Amino acid sequence: MNVIIRKFTSSILYSITPGIISLLVSIFSIPLFLNILGKAYFGQYLIQIFFLNIGLIFNLSFNKILILKLGNLSKNNLYQQSNYLILTFILSFILIILLTFFINFMLEIYNFQTFILVNNFYIYFGILLTSLYLLIESLFKLNFEFKKISFFNLFFFGISSSLPAIFLLYYPDLFQDFYIQNEYPKNLVKLMILIKFLTIFFAVVYLYIKNRIKLIKPNFKEYKFILGYSKWITPNFLILNLNVLYDKFLIKIFLGNEALTLFSIPQQLASKISLLSNAITTVIFPIIEKKNFHHKSFHLSFSFIIVLFLVSTFCLISFNYLHLILELWLGKSFDVNYVILTKLFIIFFLIFSINQIINTFNENIRIIKFNLKIETLFFVISFISIIIILYYFKNIEYVLYFLLLRELIIFVIKSFIIRKYIFNYSYFNLITYSLLINLTILILIKDKIFYLSLLIIIILSSIYFLKLKKNSQNLL
Repeated sequence: MNVIIRKFTSSILYSITPGIISLLVSIFSIPLFLNILGKAYFGQYLIQIFFLNIGLIFNLSFNKILILKLGNLSKNNLYQQSNYLILTFILSFILIILLTFFINFMLEIYNFQTFILVNNFYIYFGILLTSLYLLIESLFKLNFEFKKISFFNLFFFGISSSLPAIFLLYYPDLFQDFYIQNEYPKNLVKLMILIKFLTIFFAVVYLYIKNRIKLIKPNFKEYKFILGYSKWITPNFLILNLNVLYDKFLIKIFLGNEALTLFSIPQQLASKISLLSNAITTVIFPIIEKKNFHHKSFHLSFSFIIVLFLVSTFCLISFNYLHLILELWLGKSFDVNYVILTKLFIIFFLIFSINQIINTFNENIRIIKFNLKIETLFFVISFISIIIILYYFKNIEYVLYFLLLRELIIFVIKSFIIRKYIFNYSYFNLITYSLLINLTILILIKDKIFYLSLLIIIILSSIYFLKLKKNSQNLL
C-alpha cells in the first residue's frame, strides 16, 4: 500500500509543480501591475481576465462528458476525441456570437463601463480559447499525460496573465496609450490572448502528432449522447463556474475597480491553495473511475487529509509573518486590509478545495443530481445575500465572511451524503468540528488561540493519516 500512496503522491506533485511556478511568477508580477498601473487600471485588467472565464461556462461541460464516456474504455477512440473538439469549437463559437449581440444590445440601452471594457475581438477570442482549452485538457487526462498538461496549464492560466507585466515594465513603446495619454493600456489583453493562443496551438500540434486527434467531418449525431449526459452535468458545471465569477462582478458594479483590486489580490494569492485539489482531482478522476468501493474510499479519504494537513501546516507557519511578508512584497501599494483578507481567503480555499474534491467524486459515483440541487440553492442564496451586503454595508470583508459560511455549510451537507465512502467518518468529523472552531476563533478572537487550534487540527490529521495507512493494507 505504500506503493499506492507513493504513486498517488508523485502524480499529484507532478500536477502541482507548474502551479507553484505560476505562483512564483504572480508574486513577481502583481507588485509590478499595482505599482505601474495603480489599483484602478489593474482592476480593469482583472475584469478582462475574469471575463475570459465565461469560456468555462461556454464549454458546457463537454470536457467532463468526454471523460465520462471514454474513461472506461481500454483504448480511447481517436474519432470520438476529435469529434468532441470540433463540436466544442462550433457550439462555443455560436454562443460567443450570441454574447456579442447581447453585450452590444445592452450598450445601446445603457452605457455600462464593464461591458465597454470587454466588448472587443480579443476578449471574445479569449473566451473561445478558454472553452477549447478545457476540452484539450481532458484529452490529455484521458491519455494519462499529467506532466504535459500541467506544463500547458502553466502557460495558459499562469504565464499568460502575468507575463504582460514584464512587457509593461521593459517595453513601454508597446503601451503609449498608458505612458503618454494616461489611458488604460489595451495591449495588455492582446499579449495575454497571444500567449493563450500559442499554448493551444502547440498543444493541438502535439495531440495531432501523437495521433490523439485528426481532421474529421463533425458528427452531429453525437449530440444525442451529449444531451443524455448533460441533463445534470451541464447545469451543475454552469452553477459551479458561476459561483466562482459572480462575486467579483458584483464588487466591481457596487464598489468599483479599487475595491475589486483589494478583493482580488488576496484571492489570487490564496487561490493557489486550490492547486492541490486541482492536482488531486486531475489524478483521482481517471484513477478511481474503474476501481471498487474500497479503492474509492481510500483515495477520497487520502485526498481530504492531505489537503487538511498541508494547508493547516502552511497557516501555522505563515500567518504570524503574513503582515510583514505582504508589506515587503507590495511595497507602496500595501494596504493593511490585504492581511485579514488573505488569511480569510486561505481558510476559504481550504474548504473550497475539499468541496471541489467532493464534487469530482460525486460526478465519478454518478450523484450529480444532488450536486446540482445543492449548488443551485446556495448560488441563489449567495447571489441575493452578496447584493444586500454590498448595497447596505459596502464591505468586502463581510462578503468573505458570508462566502466562508456558505462553503462550510456545503461541506457539512456533502460530506454527510458520501459518509460511507469516508474512512472513519466519526473521527473525520472531529477534525471537521475542530476546523469550525478554528474559523470562529479566527473571526472573533484571533491571535494565539487560533494557532493552538491549528496545531490541534494538524495533530488530528496526522493521526487520521496513520489510521488510514494502516487500514489501507486491506487493499493489497
